[in-house]
Amino acid sequence: SKATVSVLNWYLCGGDRHTDTPTHTQTMSLEEYMKQYSPKSHKKFIKELPPNLKGRVGALMAVQEEHREIATELEKEQKALLKKYEALYTPLFEERQKVVNGEVEVTEEMVKAGKAYMEQKAKEDLDEEELNEFKEVPLPAMCKAEDIKKGIPEFWMECLENNPAMEGLMAVQDWDRPILKHLTNITCETDDDGFTLSFHFSENEFFTNKVLTKTTLLETSPGSGDEPSLAGFKCATIEWKDPSKNVMFKTKTVKKKKTRTQEQVPQESIFSFFTEIEDFEEDGMAIEMHMEVAGLLKDHIIPRAVESYCGEMFNDDDDDEEDEEDEDDDEDSEDAPPAKGKKGKKAGGDDKPKEECKQQ
Repeated sequence: SKATVSVLNWYLCGGDRHTDTPTHTQTMSLEEYMKQYSPKSHKKFIKELPPNLKGRVGALMAVQEEHREIATELEKEQKALLKKYEALYTPLFEERQKVVNGEVEVTEEMVKAGKAYMEQKAKEDLDEEELNEFKEVPLPAMCKAEDIKKGIPEFWMECLENNPAMEGLMAVQDWDRPILKHLTNITCETDDDGFTLSFHFSENEFFTNKVLTKTTLLETSPGSGDEPSLAGFKCATIEWKDPSKNVMFKTKTVKKKKTRTQEQVPQESIFSFFTEIEDFEEDGMAIEMHMEVAGLLKDHIIPRAVESYCGEMFNDDDDDEEDEEDEDDDEDSEDAPPAKGKKGKKAGGDDKPKEECKQQ
């Protein structure tokens, strides 16, 4: 409160709390107080402290420095532990990639383990009716040579397309799919400066790049305990084989006076993820979206790719939320007063169903 800040300011500036009284000029709002004693003026603030308080504050600064040193050591150990477990993940990702690309076939033991996992997961996450429906669907068996080509075709494209969160951030467009059919892997490498996402492609008719990379640069203040903050992005330049192959633009016919011209106009595309943000200071929405997509790829889609491929088959949270919203809407409609009829007709007098609105 203003009164509390007034007394605090008066005491720290040398007033005797037993005899003196804060003056009008020493009475200020909390905002004014924080502005006056911001980090920019901390030297002035300390200089004006009474001698006994200076000593105490100085002693606490030394204690704070000890805390910072311990926190810095903690951060170093956390990074080392993270690298240790990332190394343990690597063989699993390599095994997954060999199956996806058809380099190896799954064994009977692997299939049995997969069936057991899905059955247990179904029992945990599905109600009785859904579980009965699930049991009617044949679970994977050993593949025969004539059943399907080797591997899992278009696995990574399906991971991007079926992930619910990805759909809400940077959805795969129809014109992206022909390129994404050549996507063979998505990998992530981390270091002290951030992390780099790599999209690996087979030979294709669209661009010459074998790998498209995007690096998210992060900066931290050692020992502060703060979360890393975004320092910037670095993107690979897509080397399109022909301008007409660039799916981030479409050709639009524009009429100018008596002539018609063809112009290239931007359109939504997942490949906009590999474009530089022109105004890093002002384009906050684009920065936030790119940061969320990068985090989603790093923390969810890459380590848990098969769940994204299946579209989170056991995740019914969204359906539950939709059901709750529908129930709320029904309750609201029951409580709402009946609408008044128009032009003398009684409300609800016409029982004929209305045509659904057609999107333009």
